[in-house]
Amino acid sequence: MKGLTTSLGVVARRLIGSNQAHGDAPATRAAARDVLIVSGDQLIRANDYQRSFENDLARAVYRASAANYLDDSALAYAYAASVTAYICTEYRANKATAVPLKLREGPLEESVLAHFATLAPNLIAEITRSLLLWGRAYVRKRYNAEGFPTGLKWYNPLRVREITDIRQNVIQYELTEDNLIDRVTVGANEIIYMDLFDARWSRDGLSKFEAAWVAVNVELGIATHAASFFINGARIDGFLAFDQQLTDAQYEEARKQWQAQFKGAAERAQDGGHASGREVDGDHRAAQRPRARRTQNVGT
Repeated sequence: MKGLTTSLGVVARRLIGSNQAHGDAPATRAAARDVLIVSGDQLIRANDYQRSFENDLARAVYRASAANYLDDSALAYAYAASVTAYICTEYRANKATAVPLKLREGPLEESVLAHFATLAPNLIAEITRSLLLWGRAYVRKRYNAEGFPTGLKWYNPLRVREITDIRQNVIQYELTEDNLIDRVTVGANEIIYMDLFDARWSRDGLSKFEAAWVAVNVELGIATHAASFFINGARIDGFLAFDQQLTDAQYEEARKQWQAQFKGAAERAQDGGHASGREVDGDHRAAQRPRARRTQNVGT
């Protein structure tokens, strides 16, 4: 029978497998003009299969990147529990403190505030750690009784609560002191706030720890997706080639008939099968239509 009717009674054959493996005479193969991917009891066009795979992969990556950010407490525990994270953080902090500092009022005259430079290394180390862990740092200005500046003090972001107005502008900070009991509220102008670049809506500062965590989870999501892709029967079982291009109506008819004939084939495939293909040349009468054997063990 020539051409494609409303059934699978067309010259169609699997591209994987060989009749010669079972001692059959070699089949004469016409140039394939339309190829459908066989996955279980489904016939899928190549473009649709590719889009489906890409969409599933994109969803896996999105879930890993969008839903796996660590909160501030978890980031702190990551620093405390991970030897690698601790060593890398301390290395960066020590390198930052090694930068020589000197305060000057003019080209040669040393500033009267130069004593701040002697206290700077510890402060710089704390700020560096804070930016690496949380992507932001809070430094409080300290004053003496006369109102003159006497120094700066870093505060752990876990001990800082931002107080905002109705427009979400920070107007005050509530700080928990080192004894973890006393709390003090200071104006926004008494705190120096620093953060790293963050493209997210919250703009809290994207830390290196967060970025590393997301990268790990993206890779994990890809690996998990790849595993489920093959384990859950989404793998390619074979191909079905036709001697002409299929219209949308012809493809839909072929897909429905294939699914009706091989419903549940994905489960039966677990019991094994023949690594061969078979040419189908039937007509539109279902009673006389031969069933094509499914191709198993792809690639063998």
